Amino acid sequence: MELVLSQHIDKKQWDQLVERSGGTVFSLSAYLDATADNWAVLYNADRSEGIACPFSVKLGIRVLYAPFFHRYTEWLGNNPPSEEELIKELKIHFPVADAQLKWENENHTRHHQVLTREGYKPNQQVKRMLKKATGFEVVEQHKKPILAALLKSELSHRIAAIDDHSLGLLENLVDAFNSRGGELLQLNLESNGEWLGGIWLLVFNNRVLYLKGTVTKEAKENGGMYRLMEHALKLAFDRDLLFDFGGSNVEGVRRFNLNWGSSDVTYGHLEWNNAPLWWKTLKSLRKKWSKRSS
Repeated sequence: MELVLSQHIDKKQWDQLVERSGGTVFSLSAYLDATADNWAVLYNADRSEGIACPFSVKLGIRVLYAPFFHRYTEWLGNNPPSEEELIKELKIHFPVADAQLKWENENHTRHHQVLTREGYKPNQQVKRMLKKATGFEVVEQHKKPILAALLKSELSHRIAAIDDHSLGLLENLVDAFNSRGGELLQLNLESNGEWLGGIWLLVFNNRVLYLKGTVTKEAKENGGMYRLMEHALKLAFDRDLLFDFGGSNVEGVRRFNLNWGSSDVTYGHLEWNNAPLWWKTLKSLRKKWSKRSS
């Protein structure tokens, strides 16, 4: 196998491989350019198949990782190597890893949720919240600045990963999809002409992916997110597309997704640290210092 850095990749050809292989948005060059510090592709011998590898460089050591808003990396092509062979090759190029792989792993399992039109069975909790949400209207229109601002104000104090850096990456991703021909939709929640929040959806390869979104506190208490999600699901099913909730290992978010009738899909977690002793020592010291400073 051969590792090729993104600056030496024909991105148009790579994206064609992603689409042809039934890959997800997480492997598209626009998605990786927007969210990853660096990325490369680990190709097979003739470069007809491969896997995207997002990575950071810390003190000169390459670290395979999952960027913000990136679920997993996946092999693209009809002849994947064995999991053992793939991990062995990844370890050659990346001494450290803390990433996700679209490969079920019995020891480290993560979940995301998907829903088909046939599986749509909202439970009583969903039905109750939708009854409360009858006064809301959903409008499709791009309003990135106000949604980004609301995400910061509503989520940054509740979710540690939501900060200026991660929100900047999210805005980069929204801009990249718009400018590079991807289909990005923004659904907005309104009441009597007042904007109350919204969600972003990405459409690619026969699925609609929920990217991120939020509504005001009052709108949330009155079923605003349920109203937006119902509209998003209808949009996907009307186009005969799979709906991908994005997934979460936070039980409350997972339960919200399952309430619509969705099912869990598993994927694996990769983790190793074969860096030199000096690197491990410095990392440990930095971690201790960060805890003392916080």
